[in-house]
Formats: sequence, structure tokens, C-alpha cells
Amino acid sequence: MNELPMTTEDLARERIEAALHDLTYCAGCGGWMGVDVRGAALWVECESLRSKSGLRLAISAGFHDRRRVELPEGVLAAA
Repeated sequence: MNELPMTTEDLARERIEAALHDLTYCAGCGGWMGVDVRGAALWVECESLRSKSGLRLAISAGFHDRRRVELPEGVLAAA
């Protein structure tokens, strides 16, 4: 049985799903984790961080879970 090669979109989806599986809830507050795009990066982070940016985000991120998802080149640009 031949397996089809994984596309960059499939690889990106797999990495996002793996990050969400590892981080379902924030260890700091127990809130749900969500996916957010910030600049040219994709993050799995506590939902409470969604409305924050800049210094407020930097300070709040110290109390909540947040992980950058490494994606293949050009995936965010294509989306």
C-alpha cells in the first residue's frame, strides 16, 4: 500500500492538533487553550490571553500556558 506524501497543510494541521492535545487546559487558571495567530507566528495559548497584546501579554503569559507552534514555511502566508 502506497502512502501519499504529507503536504505542508497536513503537517501544519498535525502539529496544531498535537499541541492542542498536549495542552488542553491552562495549568495556571484551568481555562481552555485556543489557537491564535500573532504576527507571523501561530500560538496555542490560554483563552484569557486572547485580548492581550504588548506588555500586558508579556506579563500575563508568565501566569498562563502558551506555546508557539512551529509551522512549515509559507503556511500562515497562504491562509
